Amino acid sequence: WLYQDETLELHDIVVMAPDIQLYSQLIPAVFQTIQHDIADCQARHVNAYLDGFLQFLRLFSSRYSWSDLLSLLERPEIRSHFSLTSSDCELIRHWVIDAGIRWGMSAEQRHHDGLHEFSSGTWRFGLERMLMGFCIDAKSPVDEILPYTEIEGSHGELLGRLCQFVEIVESAQRSVLKEKTLRQWSETLRQFCSSLFDEAEQPELHEMFGIFSQLGECFAEYHHEPVSFAVIRSWIEREADRKSSAGFLGGRLTFCSMLPMRSIPFRCVCLLGLNESEFPKEDSFAPFDLLGMSYRHGDRSRRSDDRYQALEAILAARDRLYLSYVGQSLKDNSLLCPSVVLTEILETLENYYGIADIVISHPLHPFNGRYFNGSKEFFSYDEHHCRVATVLMEDTEVLPPPWLSNPVSPRQQTPCSCEEIAAFLAQPQSYFLRQVMGIHPRIHDVSPEEHELFELDSLEKFVAEQMIVDGLLAGEQPAHILKMLQSGQNWPLAHPGELEFENHISDIITFVETIKNTRVGKLQPSLPIDIEIDTVQLAGLLGNRYDGGMLFYRYGKMKGKDILRGWFYHLLAQEVLNEPPLTHIVASDRTITIRAGKGGRKDLSLLVHLFQEGCRYPSKLHVEPAFAYARQVVSNRGRGKKEPIRAAYEQLEYDLKNGYLPESALLYQSQPVEQILDGAFERLCLDFMVPLWDEMLAAAEGGYDA
Repeated sequence: WLYQDETLELHDIVVMAPDIQLYSQLIPAVFQTIQHDIADCQARHVNAYLDGFLQFLRLFSSRYSWSDLLSLLERPEIRSHFSLTSSDCELIRHWVIDAGIRWGMSAEQRHHDGLHEFSSGTWRFGLERMLMGFCIDAKSPVDEILPYTEIEGSHGELLGRLCQFVEIVESAQRSVLKEKTLRQWSETLRQFCSSLFDEAEQPELHEMFGIFSQLGECFAEYHHEPVSFAVIRSWIEREADRKSSAGFLGGRLTFCSMLPMRSIPFRCVCLLGLNESEFPKEDSFAPFDLLGMSYRHGDRSRRSDDRYQALEAILAARDRLYLSYVGQSLKDNSLLCPSVVLTEILETLENYYGIADIVISHPLHPFNGRYFNGSKEFFSYDEHHCRVATVLMEDTEVLPPPWLSNPVSPRQQTPCSCEEIAAFLAQPQSYFLRQVMGIHPRIHDVSPEEHELFELDSLEKFVAEQMIVDGLLAGEQPAHILKMLQSGQNWPLAHPGELEFENHISDIITFVETIKNTRVGKLQPSLPIDIEIDTVQLAGLLGNRYDGGMLFYRYGKMKGKDILRGWFYHLLAQEVLNEPPLTHIVASDRTITIRAGKGGRKDLSLLVHLFQEGCRYPSKLHVEPAFAYARQVVSNRGRGKKEPIRAAYEQLEYDLKNGYLPESALLYQSQPVEQILDGAFERLCLDFMVPLWDEMLAAAEGGYDA
């Protein structure tokens, strides 16, 4: 749009801004195919090695949290030195969080910083757990270290690289505690760099070594006293903040800041960031600065300097002048005024030269039709956005197709895993999205806080209580269980954790006694399964087997997923075992015992059919709403008055609102619950879930559920 008939060279264009550093991260992404130079940027913004090294130095005034160290390790220039990929870093992040690392290098480092000397949650604590778990497959503490057993095989090499990185940080942390001369600091900083970066022919790395050489050769000539690390770090930070004009007039497209003496003529001058309240800058003075109270002609004024620099830039334009500002708010889309400098230019052009309507408002969306109508002011070469704009400009209303217009191809996997069917019956929509479609939504950030555990949320509390139940059933003492929980960062530490444990243990012991009252005996080894149901081969392991039957328990109120899991494995056991077993489903609010001989191959075939259908499209079986429906049907036989479908609606709304069903929320978007739980869902409840719940209650103590 600048030149239709003339050739414009890159060196004929300059792009200026009050502070070009605000655009320094965006310019390479937009102009990656065009040769360009960026001037007037701080060294840390253009030198990734220097920026990474400064991040490394900032660690020694931090709490050494897990996110601080991992964000440093994940930097490309450091990650490559340790031969790590992005997937390796994700796996390391999982290990670090799961092993209970929160903050601090070690108990000694905490003590040196004036804090209480305890090792729980430190890097040394977590690495000892990982190394012990890699060497020993044990679930009990060994030498007061609880093994973290998720690392095995070839992952040992990856664990070694993590240990190497942490050892570098810990060694550097001990090194910076001592005062050194400038020459010694110069050598120490070089050693830090050698341990973090590949010593390849990188200009950025040589630039950083030049800063260290200046420290050890120039300044050391007249300063021989030892100095602390804080002084050295402050000096390096100041050097990294120095702006360089390198790249200005380099013969390529030039991006630079608006500085004095930049009035070199260019055929095209573009000024960005002429926003109100941002340019020109306001004059600010300290309360004790008397010059600010009585300004006189000749005193320094940043606002006047900015106005003069804008005038210089405008006069430097020979053929074209492009002025830009943000004209709409990012918050509420309201109109914003330009800089007072730009306002004065527009008013002068209109009042004295009759030039008006020269402000062009650019559309915010790249598929706006104005970019593709042949206009000289707006143009785009994006083929995809052109097709979108063409569709949007058509008169006919185009409805978006459903995201799943055809069922997914049938599963080809043989045999079918029993564990997969059990996972499907717990939450069919989650299984379809994750296992069938391969979509793993990250609904929210589940990263833990950078401190030790002080209180438990609902999910953490459930996991911890299940671990307590398992430990008590295994015959472990409560004190030993508490120690294991605290070692794994699954329970608050010290005296508050002990008080919290005492408040919960009595109720949990009562629940354990309820489980023991089933008298199922000792746990038996899992039994291999290999059977055929309606031409479908089922394979897997039959667990939860005891001397007196099968046992499933969960420390919480009875849910639909508990019923379906117990029913499924009860049917499997009847097909595999010679003697049909009793199956006990124990929850905190009730216990259900399925008698031997209940159910048959037809019932198992129905579950397999539901699984096969649920692998082709989202299943109509919404487990917890269906369980609420069945409970309400039974309740209505007594004194209940609420419609069963209304109970199902309320259950689904509650689960979606509280984030318990993130996969269902992604599958159905903003569809109303009345549309999700349609007639097919209600027929499935009446034909399957209600008879199943009736069967369960017939053998349960206490009769029907009220």
